[in-house]
Amino acid sequence: MNADNKTEYRILLADDDPISQLLLKKVLEKSGFVIETVGDGRKVIERLEAAPFDLVVLDGDMPVLDGFETAALIRQNDRLRGLRIILLSGQSIGEKNTSDFDYALAKPISPSELLATIQKTATLKLSV
Repeated sequence: MNADNKTEYRILLADDDPISQLLLKKVLEKSGFVIETVGDGRKVIERLEAAPFDLVVLDGDMPVLDGFETAALIRQNDRLRGLRIILLSGQSIGEKNTSDFDYALAKPISPSELLATIQKTATLKLSV
């Protein structure tokens, strides 16, 4: 799950803002996670078809496919349906349908809040 457990927990991080990508990647790598980044939802689907991941962290507002469209496609795919997904959104989440996400978090997000949510998500995965 993380470096302490000596197991590799792979996270696909999708955000179209390169600065957000870099900051989140550094925080997560420092905590022992293996991180791969992409900039849009179409690339998320391509990477998920090519390699296994334990978790996807999606920005809600991205080009090509936004986080909501991407999560819906993941849930429709029999092979990917059980993948854990966290939404990070800079816009109000209140009116949006977040049923395709395991957790939905509002930006800006603190590193400790993100790590705690990933820990909860990882625990869900390990208990399935």
